[in-house]
Amino acid sequence: MIQQQYQACLTKKGIQEEQLPASIRRQIKATISKKVIKSVGDLNNVMVKIKREIAQQFVTAFTKLYQYATPLIFLIALCFWLVPVKPISLRSR
Repeated sequence: MIQQQYQACLTKKGIQEEQLPASIRRQIKATISKKVIKSVGDLNNVMVKIKREIAQQFVTAFTKLYQYATPLIFLIALCFWLVPVKPISLRSR
């Protein structure tokens, strides 16, 4: 990846690699390496933030689900508790 960026930089400026002194080549490669490493680091930071946001959204979604379902479950349980069940012998056939 660094080599591709290096070649693209030389091509953009219209310079042949053989024309440059070794110190300049090292300096260009070092600069490009720093930029690539910084870009990769930035990309990793963005990915971590996205993962964190997705995890938070999952937690929020399930919290809301249980928040809305709990009163409903409580009311259903209350109905079963309050409504008497007829014994089998009293049920009509």
